[in-house]
Amino acid sequence: MVSVRANFPTAILFFLGYCHFSMPRPRKFVYETAVKRGWKEGTRLKFNEVDPGFIIILTVREGRHDRFVRVGNNLYTTVKISSQKAQYGCRLLIKPLDDVAELPIEVIIKRGEINGNKHNITVKGRGWPKSTGVRGDLVVKIQVLSNVMKWYEKGKILNRIKIRK
Repeated sequence: MVSVRANFPTAILFFLGYCHFSMPRPRKFVYETAVKRGWKEGTRLKFNEVDPGFIIILTVREGRHDRFVRVGNNLYTTVKISSQKAQYGCRLLIKPLDDVAELPIEVIIKRGEINGNKHNITVKGRGWPKSTGVRGDLVVKIQVLSNVMKWYEKGKILNRIKIRK
């Protein structure tokens, strides 16, 4: 038996590397399951009989969405409209989460319904699906833009200012 002297950090590093590489590895690296409606963040998936002596546990994490924010079973989205649409009324079509299997969400704003810059409209049953099959609500935050803000947001205010000689 050969004895080797090493300082403490090197010995710890060697010990951890030895333990890591001597542990058995599962033979299967791809695990499949059907994602069920209504699963929330923190849902744990347990694969028991993958290999003898192994239990694989995966935890569901929610990703960010560019249009929707989830709070419980309700979805929130923001739609920006012009002051003319707010004043005279309009019909909005919002793309759903699954725009292949679902129809667009129709929101009708009646004439004079919006008083002010921000207004919420709740669409029942078009939110996050629950495990019971019922869906949460979709809350549409209507943000009214003035004409100056509308041009600024589209980036056209800079294009319209020209220096003429």
